[in-house]
Amino acid sequence: MKNSDYLAIVNSTCRSTGAVGRMALVPRVVPAFARKSDKILDFGAGKNAVHTMNLRAEGYNVTAYEIGNNFDPIYHDSKALNRKYDVVYASNVLNVQPNRDYLDRVLTTITKVLKKDGKFIANYPADPRKCKGLGAADLHAILERHFRDVQRVKQTPDVRKINTPVWVCTK
Repeated sequence: MKNSDYLAIVNSTCRSTGAVGRMALVPRVVPAFARKSDKILDFGAGKNAVHTMNLRAEGYNVTAYEIGNNFDPIYHDSKALNRKYDVVYASNVLNVQPNRDYLDRVLTTITKVLKKDGKFIANYPADPRKCKGLGAADLHAILERHFRDVQRVKQTPDVRKINTPVWVCTK
């Protein structure tokens, strides 16, 4: 797959409604695992970096990262992947990868920017928009290849019921 095809696929999945903003699961889980002083990366922040802006408004130190046509220098930092982070989160990013190879590439990139003992927080909807046929158990096994500890979030003070699996992984 050409890079331009990949960018077109993942950029086309960006949404400004639905699981964006205050209702998104992953950004609601982040405060349970991050301190306001932590360096946090919103990996795949979306065109307007809504989750980044909301967490910043709550006092968190969040950098937005995005690619392709979704990148906007007003919201996103083009040098974001040149730094290390205490926490990286990806809200509705893993489920839009076109195949397992690209999913592995994204996870490798994330592990490179995480500090030792850093946390990665991500979700994977039961019905992924891409990566068809890859279920939650499959994703759990893939995460275990990239991280030393992989835990599925059951309940946190910020999220009472989780219908979409959310993982917290430690590098």
